[in-house]
Amino acid sequence: PALCAAGFEVQAPLLVRWYNEHPKVTPLGVAHHLDADGDTLALLVGNSRTLWRPFVRWVGERLAEDENYLARHPDALDAYARHAVSTLLRALDGVPGLDAAPSVVFADETLETHGRCVSVATAAHVAGLAFYDASLQRSLHKALGPWIAYRAVIVFSGVTAPRLPRPPEPTNPLSPAEAQRVLAIQQDCFLRWDDSDEQANWGRLRSIVDAFEIGREHRYEHEMMQFHYEPDAHRRLEALRRTALCARGPGDGGAAA
Repeated sequence: PALCAAGFEVQAPLLVRWYNEHPKVTPLGVAHHLDADGDTLALLVGNSRTLWRPFVRWVGERLAEDENYLARHPDALDAYARHAVSTLLRALDGVPGLDAAPSVVFADETLETHGRCVSVATAAHVAGLAFYDASLQRSLHKALGPWIAYRAVIVFSGVTAPRLPRPPEPTNPLSPAEAQRVLAIQQDCFLRWDDSDEQANWGRLRSIVDAFEIGREHRYEHEMMQFHYEPDAHRRLEALRRTALCARGPGDGGAAA
């Protein structure tokens, strides 16, 4: 419930071995594996568009405490995901059966920054949550379509669930026609890529996700799209700041700029 209230309502349980034994993961080094016994229970945590309002409110609270918060924390969404997961883990402290503290691998971790890197899209696929389309390099949910993102994998060290039923492997929810149409738009985007015009590049990237019919009713709202598809960091954070201040309102100790 705590994660859902924070906007991370996309969740799926899995066993560590389902991920580690995937053909694309097994050949990789241990830095790409989940570090636990195979029958250990894990939870993939993600979000849809419902993340936006709780996230914006949280940013507004941080700005009320420190008006320079975004300047010092430009990766605010990653910080929010860590805050939400940490809040959950504190609530689980002392729960019977959880003798060891859960470990967490966040989606933004890389070999360069953390010495490990887990494919959250592969975790979603083996958990039966969403199909990974290799040609589009995108996770596709049967209802949400492409409007889904993953933030972390929580590994419940010491909690084994060998009888957890393995879900059927997800199938591609796209029709052949839709898959071909979106792929053509994606190929055109990359053919026209121009390092001197990031605005045009990111506009075409946005046209790819907007081309999907599946999940269209779950499309990110305007401000959320701006946050995810604005290449200029200053403009992106300034738009987030304005949205967060508006969410607080004049009665909350702040006003929109």
